[in-house]
Amino acid sequence: MPKPEKQALKPSYYRYFLRGQNEKAKEGDFVISRPKKVKFAEHDKLLRKFRHKDALVSALAKNNPRSVVAVMEELVARRKLVSCIGNLDMAELGLLLDFLHRNATLPRYARLLLGVANKVLEMRAEDIISDDGGKLRGCVRNLKRMVVEEIKIQHTLQGIQGMISPMLALSASRLKLLIRLFF
Repeated sequence: MPKPEKQALKPSYYRYFLRGQNEKAKEGDFVISRPKKVKFAEHDKLLRKFRHKDALVSALAKNNPRSVVAVMEELVARRKLVSCIGNLDMAELGLLLDFLHRNATLPRYARLLLGVANKVLEMRAEDIISDDGGKLRGCVRNLKRMVVEEIKIQHTLQGIQGMISPMLALSASRLKLLIRLFF
């Protein structure tokens, strides 16, 4: 009885693409590993679904300043941050105010977060005043204390800079004079 001949694999056959997939690498073989699948954070998934408020709350719950600021910047780019702030309930507003209290004066995030804090206080002043537990008022009080402290530090630094600037200008002019004399 003659052996049946194997069909030649052609690129139009499914088996053509499966060939060699089940083979194990031998000892001397060079193996190229596949890159690992990127896992997206929950707030990234929510942003992809256009659930802006939920993405902001999710980032605030994780308590990672880089993530929260990145989500806020994305919402600013989409022009949705103001509407998200307006739609927050009291607990979520407390999360936002607490985050702003902790991170608003950090130099890396200050420009964005102080603007957000200003907008939150403008938009949600009635809610903060009418808070029964006083938690929101406490967060605003702490935020105000931090901003006042930061302003004092900035004024002190400006005074120091004002004292140092003339000295630097004088030393630069003397250095130029020395260079002209010797060269």
